[in-house]
Amino acid sequence: MKCRILSSLLLISSITCSQAEWQESVQAFKPGSHPNVKPVKLTYEMSWNGAIKSGTMVIELGKKDERYPRAFISHMYGRSTGAAAAIFPYSFTYTSFSTLKQHKPVLFVAKENDDGEIIDTKNSYKSSKVIHRSSTTIPSSKKVKTKDKTFDFKTVHDSVTCYLYLRSLELNDGDKINLCLFPFTSPYYTNITVLGRETHNGVKCIKLDIRLRKIDIKSMELKEYKKLKRATMWISDDEERLPVELRTEVFVGDVRSVLTKKEAM
Repeated sequence: MKCRILSSLLLISSITCSQAEWQESVQAFKPGSHPNVKPVKLTYEMSWNGAIKSGTMVIELGKKDERYPRAFISHMYGRSTGAAAAIFPYSFTYTSFSTLKQHKPVLFVAKENDDGEIIDTKNSYKSSKVIHRSSTTIPSSKKVKTKDKTFDFKTVHDSVTCYLYLRSLELNDGDKINLCLFPFTSPYYTNITVLGRETHNGVKCIKLDIRLRKIDIKSMELKEYKKLKRATMWISDDEERLPVELRTEVFVGDVRSVLTKKEAM
């Protein structure tokens, strides 16, 4: 659960906003002119407050698979480590399938092990809706709980396509981008602001502010997302535009995910 927030925002308030206002503000699937990302494998180290190591994560963008020649495939996997693993034992693998040119999401599948509970998730992204199905296997009783829901909205991203769309834009200082995100079991209205340029971790970066609000599937009203207070993301200010660091203020404190290794695939 803790890694969900980080991975979703990598690829990534209670203000009142009417249904019509937020829905009309969501940007269409019209990617910008920035060059597409080349196949790459990225390794991240996660920590609490930048001091206590808490996990590792690997993101493979543009993974090749001859079975799906017309899909852009992204694969993510990771786990908690050290003291964090003793308190919050967690591991995961996520796979995102999107269209090659516009990076529209097609399918997102995930398998998570959250302290022994096995969660399988499948999100299918259609032209006017998202179909979600997930199951949770309880280790003590072997019982399986399932969730099925449909979110009726046209322009919806998964966590990876949100990042791919974002990096394609000009990202001028002060730009504001509004997106609808359905990464796992719930949809979110996502506000992204380009704060400016700066050198971060020795890399010239574009600094982004990210805010999420939950969307009530039935009423389509926006609600405060209490698990995430705010997030700051730095992506490299170059042709690659890779995530350099994600820093989030969440319910367990300040959690950071920092790029430590980059490999061409």
